[in-house]
Amino acid sequence: MPDARFASLLSRLHSGSCGPHESCVSADLRAEEAAALCVALAAASSLTSLDLAGNLIGVEGALALAACLPHTQLKSLAVADNVLLGRFLSDKERAYQAASDGSTRPADCGGVTALLRATAACALQRLDLSYNHLGDEGAAALADAFACSGGSHGGLSLLLGFSKLTPAAAQRLAAALRRPCGGGRLALGALDLRNNTLQAAGAAALARSLAVSPDDGATLAVARLSLMNNHVGIEGARAVAAALSRAPGSTCNPFLRELDLSSNCLGAGGVAALAPLLENEGDGALGLHSLLLHRNNAGDEGTAALCVPLAKNTHLRQLRLSNNHVHSAGAMALAEALKCNAGLLRVDLTRNHFTTQDEHALRAACAQHAARELLLGHGPI
Repeated sequence: MPDARFASLLSRLHSGSCGPHESCVSADLRAEEAAALCVALAAASSLTSLDLAGNLIGVEGALALAACLPHTQLKSLAVADNVLLGRFLSDKERAYQAASDGSTRPADCGGVTALLRATAACALQRLDLSYNHLGDEGAAALADAFACSGGSHGGLSLLLGFSKLTPAAAQRLAAALRRPCGGGRLALGALDLRNNTLQAAGAAALARSLAVSPDDGATLAVARLSLMNNHVGIEGARAVAAALSRAPGSTCNPFLRELDLSSNCLGAGGVAALAPLLENEGDGALGLHSLLLHRNNAGDEGTAALCVPLAKNTHLRQLRLSNNHVHSAGAMALAEALKCNAGLLRVDLTRNHFTTQDEHALRAACAQHAARELLLGHGPI
């Protein structure tokens, strides 16, 4: 049975007294409660964000939400960890238990695809489907939904973390999000694939979609891409860098503005391999605004490699090199680069191994840029 929070939420929705953000996380909601919630949502004109993570609404609940979305003002919907695929049994612990003949039930992906299709007809800007164990079947269903949508999800941030996505699943999904460079039309505002099992093979598969096709000029049309914590390693970093670096006579991906490769075991070699992404001289160069490399053991060597193009880069606005085992040599290289770079607005260097003198040099390098935020000391792990 759902707890008292659900009854309270329904009351606020029906009375019109709800706030802009409402949450009913881990309240044991099932399909029946999702249906009741949908009736109440129509009256909630002030509600723009709803978090239903950690419940059990299943396929039927997702279908009900999808049907009501166009009649709401929601901009953010979180249905993470809601057993949205029909192969799940009644309790999460037995979700993938094999049938007596040794086979598993096929996935019913109707709920997740209905939610995605519904976003084309509503104001939704963020859809969180994380922790729903989509796997290859779910990713393929989402890819087909994108292919049938006519490219009307350009402002949507789609979160697919902890989804058991394989390299093949990521490649199929990315291929469905390719658009011609010349059209300037995004397929997604953001694609968050953090905490899956892509590894180097998955990064290489995604790289094939990130590269601009010489035949039709199509590429992965996503503004923000997160591959955080996928163990892509040095080979994965090299594949991504090669796909996004401009070869003579070619153009770079014109859509990508943020790339998150945090917590990927890149090491000094992997971080150094990404240095060409910051080379932005000439027309058609990659215009990254944000490069996030937290917790990759870049060390002084990897950091120094980034600093060479960083000094001349004019596009980058945010650089995160926190928790990267950078010492004094890397700090000095960064200080020299930051003196020359005039575009960076936020530099996160927390949880490195800087001396007091190192921190003084870094602050002095940023002193001439009044709007720049420099983070030092102890930050998030």
